[in-house]
Amino acid sequence: FSLTVDDGARLWVNNHLLIDAWVVQAARTYVGDIHLPDGRVPIQLEYFENDGVASLKLSWSRVSPEGVQQWRGEYFNNPDLAGSPALVRNDERIDFDWGTGSPAPGTIHADSFSVRWTRPLRFEAGRYRFTTETDDGVRLYINDRLVIDQWREMPETRFTYETRLSAGVHTIRMEYFERSGRAVARLSWSRRTEEALPVGNIITCAPPQPEHCAWIKVYRREGDGSWLSMTPKGIGSICSTGYLKIDGLPVDTARYGGSGHPYWVELWYEGALMESVGNTDRGEPEFRVYPFQDNYTPWQCPPP
Repeated sequence: FSLTVDDGARLWVNNHLLIDAWVVQAARTYVGDIHLPDGRVPIQLEYFENDGVASLKLSWSRVSPEGVQQWRGEYFNNPDLAGSPALVRNDERIDFDWGTGSPAPGTIHADSFSVRWTRPLRFEAGRYRFTTETDDGVRLYINDRLVIDQWREMPETRFTYETRLSAGVHTIRMEYFERSGRAVARLSWSRRTEEALPVGNIITCAPPQPEHCAWIKVYRREGDGSWLSMTPKGIGSICSTGYLKIDGLPVDTARYGGSGHPYWVELWYEGALMESVGNTDRGEPEFRVYPFQDNYTPWQCPPP
């Protein structure tokens, strides 16, 4: 969005204050970027003229996510992100150590300020670890979902969150406040490979092939609470007793420690669901996979 104004104007897009230029001034152009969903969104423009020349021009164009190379930073002279920002600027990265000083001397206080950074970013499909490091409080959102919530006074502290992201654009938002003393705000992320995680197995039971059509479905609990399908491409080799071993199931020990990774296992037999364990969302008993050991589902094969 591009706004040229003499004198003052404020622009809201999708109920978000994008440009705040409510001052007496000669003609000046402001630019703001925002990620919008499909469909209609509300746009509100307020304007005032003091004296002399009066001008106002608003335009917009679509920008590819690759074109948004910086963070939109909204800086507030209070610790609560309240009201209109005192400063809106683009920041190349969130990697600040202001010490006991101000992010913008003469505009933003050295203490009792807050910042909201927003940016749409394109990710490849995969698992990612996000790390915040702040003094004082921080909140991190991925696609408007709160994933780190540490909105409190504290010394410089690091927090991490891991999740799987689909390929495409995801909006990252970090909120931060500084109460007093030293001010630090950092955000970083890295892609993790599944090979970096230790693995476990599941030993379960299905009617032997080829006399019957049986299928085992396996899902792993992700950091955001969703279930990721880990279903093998084929049923694999089943001995005459019906036992099946599924190897190579990642276990996130960084998140779960030694308590095992939550999994959900289903047995389908001739098109019908026969057994299921681990989906606590629908009241089933919990089932966890531990690395480097055999993990048996609760249902048993009939004796040979």
